[in-house]
Amino acid sequence: MAIAIGLGVWIGMKLDDYYHLKRPYLTMVFSLFGVAIGMYQFMKDFLIKK
Repeated sequence: MAIAIGLGVWIGMKLDDYYHLKRPYLTMVFSLFGVAIGMYQFMKDFLIKK
């Protein structure tokens, strides 16, 4: 889960720098996307097993 969040933050920061955004909008979007992927992985691995 931490890898997905970290990767999302890193991608967002690189895109914010590339597009010269004043506020870190893409960092916020990609970090939330990383949280969603991490939660999906957690649910898939621990909660859905029968």
